[in-house]
Amino acid sequence: MSDDVAKPRGRNSPLWRRVNTLSGLVLFTYVASHLLNHAVGIFSIDALLAGGKWFVIFWRQVPPTAALYSALTLHLAIALVAIYQRDSLRDMSRAEIAQLALGLSIPVFLITHLMGTRVLDEFFDADPSYLYVQLVIWKFAPHYIATQTVLLLASWIHGCIGLHLWLRFKPRYRRLLPLWLTLAVMVPTLSLAGFVASGMEVLRMAEDQAWLGFVLKSFELPRGEEQRTFLAWVQGTEYSYYGLVLLAFAARAVRLHRLKKVEPDVVLTYHTGQKVGLRNGATILETSRRAGIPHASVCGGRGRC
Repeated sequence: MSDDVAKPRGRNSPLWRRVNTLSGLVLFTYVASHLLNHAVGIFSIDALLAGGKWFVIFWRQVPPTAALYSALTLHLAIALVAIYQRDSLRDMSRAEIAQLALGLSIPVFLITHLMGTRVLDEFFDADPSYLYVQLVIWKFAPHYIATQTVLLLASWIHGCIGLHLWLRFKPRYRRLLPLWLTLAVMVPTLSLAGFVASGMEVLRMAEDQAWLGFVLKSFELPRGEEQRTFLAWVQGTEYSYYGLVLLAFAARAVRLHRLKKVEPDVVLTYHTGQKVGLRNGATILETSRRAGIPHASVCGGRGRC
């Protein structure tokens, strides 16, 4: 087999995996800090607002902001390219399938939340504080309670699966596995408790119509033409994301159709006598599973077992 064929490419290359891991760690750090800040809402909405100020001060700095949005862009791009490059989805473990499904669902719920907070702040001079978010969700758009809960859980579980797949063969991680499992359950539980407790407190406060009118005015939300522009941005961003996902799957289908007409670079012969073509850039694991041939893979195809 030539070096050109044997050399790992795309999602199988060390650089690809390193970028995916680093971008995932940045995103997981953001999600973890966000969820821990939500947990403070157990005490009061004032405690949540106080914690939120420090959260915003850190993540609105230029380096953290650049790291966060670079990680988000790279992580999404890597996921879409990985979909395009896969010869078969059958070579994925259940954990990897769950991680992919959760990862693709996160932007569906994230776009509205991101546009309704950071974009309003940066481009429309609004003041989308935690009080604003909780008031909108619990008072004016209660259906967002479910979507925000799904977003919280999907983001956390997706990150936990990624960390587990990355660290599961490291002795120190395995020794402390009960601790990590406890944290994996406690963090989202406390976060949801804080989300609900602060939301109920905001609902009680909103019964005072004078307070409600004053607070809504202080948010300085866009109106008229600005509001229509903002809603068009939200819709455009959602459609763009859906288009990218559909494009990745459509491009994959076209690529696989064209590959059927190309002679394989190498032919693998199994002990059963079955022969399967191995194409440039594909691994033996992918090729075996694509052909429906069982192939053990403790490491999930990462070359560590």
